[in-house]
Amino acid sequence: MTKAENPLNSNQIPLDSNQSIFKKCCTYLGIGVKKNRKDRIWEIDFIRGFCIILMLYDHFMFDVGFVFSKAWIATGNETLIAFVNHAKWYWKWDLRLVVQDLVLISFFTICGISCSFSRSNLKRAIVIGICAGLVSLVTYYMNMFISFGVLHMLSVAVFVWWLTTVILKNKNHQIIAAMSLALIVLALDIYFDNADISPKVNLFFINKNLAIGSITSADYFPLVPYTAFVFLGAGLGPMIYKSRTSKMKSPIIKKATIPITFTGKYAIFFYLFHQILITAILALISFYSLTPGNFVVI
Repeated sequence: MTKAENPLNSNQIPLDSNQSIFKKCCTYLGIGVKKNRKDRIWEIDFIRGFCIILMLYDHFMFDVGFVFSKAWIATGNETLIAFVNHAKWYWKWDLRLVVQDLVLISFFTICGISCSFSRSNLKRAIVIGICAGLVSLVTYYMNMFISFGVLHMLSVAVFVWWLTTVILKNKNHQIIAAMSLALIVLALDIYFDNADISPKVNLFFINKNLAIGSITSADYFPLVPYTAFVFLGAGLGPMIYKSRTSKMKSPIIKKATIPITFTGKYAIFFYLFHQILITAILALISFYSLTPGNFVVI
């Protein structure tokens, strides 16, 4: 068998005929699969999963404090009213705002680091972009339109990074380019915040200061400044993981954190479906217990 014929030299991940349809889809899309027959770098999945779990809690508290609050307060149940008030307080808590920024920076940086291990950042950008389009379509008909959210921003950032790696083949040049892109984006953010700009075209997806009128998006993450952290991660990845293997070898810690790493491994699915599931669960609890016969959201 020649080198060209050897399937192990292919860029495609071999599909196991015994895999479930879900597993086959994940393998084809490069979601949650092993890279080059080595174990995944689990600490990256852990950090990503931890960020996702904090997001789940954040959105859970939002639903309690602002979606179900009116109906639950009307029950007169003191414990339930106290819980609703706590959820509203939580959303105004200064520490939450600080933690939220740290979580976002960590999550976007990890997404950039993951670019170092992706078999095809172009495919990754397309998959994320399709998911972003589906989110916009669904939220449009739910009156919660997301015009340019997390997935929209990430798809553009990953595509720009793929284009950069196509132009620059040398790893050191790629690292320099990544850091330069991060600095340029941050510098643009400072400029947009301080310049007197009167845009004639609505470029809200680039920066909030380039928007015409108010921004109507339930989830809004413009390219500037957020892509800076993705590019930062893309530059840090090859430096931190030169050998492309985990830095934390403890099997005990690895096993103990499986629920969190699982969440990080399939982060895209948790992001896409978490709000539907959270709302549905709270609606069912409300229907059968808190507000009998009333789903609240329907």
